[in-house]
Amino acid sequence: MITALLFRDDAYLKTASARVLAVHELGIELDRTIFYPLGGGQAGDTGALLRANGERIPILDTRKGDAIDSVRHVPAPGIPQPEIGETLTLEVDWERRYSLMRLHTALHVMSCVVVAPVTGGNIAPVKGRLDFDIDISLLDAERIEHETNALIARGVETETVWISDEELAANPGALNLHKRNRTRFSRRSHQRDCHFVRHIERLDQNRFVAFQARRIFDQKFGEFIEANILHGR
Repeated sequence: MITALLFRDDAYLKTASARVLAVHELGIELDRTIFYPLGGGQAGDTGALLRANGERIPILDTRKGDAIDSVRHVPAPGIPQPEIGETLTLEVDWERRYSLMRLHTALHVMSCVVVAPVTGGNIAPVKGRLDFDIDISLLDAERIEHETNALIARGVETETVWISDEELAANPGALNLHKRNRTRFSRRSHQRDCHFVRHIERLDQNRFVAFQARRIFDQKFGEFIEANILHGR
C-alpha cells in the first residue's frame, strides 16, 4: 500500500488526519502519514492514532513496508485496532521528533568539519553517531567539537531541495548513501524523485537526509555538540 509521506513536504507537521488502508500483524497502514519510518540511521517516530470515539492507539515505532513509500505504524500490543476505511487523527511525539531532527542537522554540520566519506551512522532521541572512512589518528575530538559548535552558533538556515533521477545520474555524488539504500530512496512519486537537503551558505551541500531542523541552532532547544571519537563502528 502506498502512503503519502506528508513529512517530506513539511517536517514540522505535528498532527494530521488519515484513512486506514490495512491492519495486520506488522502494523497499521494509512493513506498518508506524518510519522517518519526507521531509515537512514534515524529512529522511527512514535506517537498516537486517535479514533473518533476517543480511543487512543499508542504507536511505539514506525517502519517501512514492503512497497516503496509504504509505512507501517506499529501499535502497542493489546490495543483494539481500527477498521479499514476508518479516519484517524495522527499525533506525532513532537518533543522526540524535534530532538531527532536537530541531531540529524547537527551531524550534517559535523560532517562539514570532518572531511571524509560517511559510511554509516545512527540517530536516537538523545544522541547521534557518524561513521567516517578515515584514519582514526587524523581525528581530533576537541577540534571537531570546537569547529562544529562554531558553525552551529551561526544559526544558518536550511533549505530543502528536490532533484530528479536525471540530475542524480549526472552527479552520482549528490547523495551520500549506502549502496543498499540508493534504490530505496531514489523514487518518490510521479512529480519528485529524490530528496535531499543542503544548508544555505553551502555548509553541507549534497547530503541526503530524511528531514532536518530549519535552523542549525535553536536558542530554546539548542545544545551544542560534544564530540567523542570511537574506534571501529
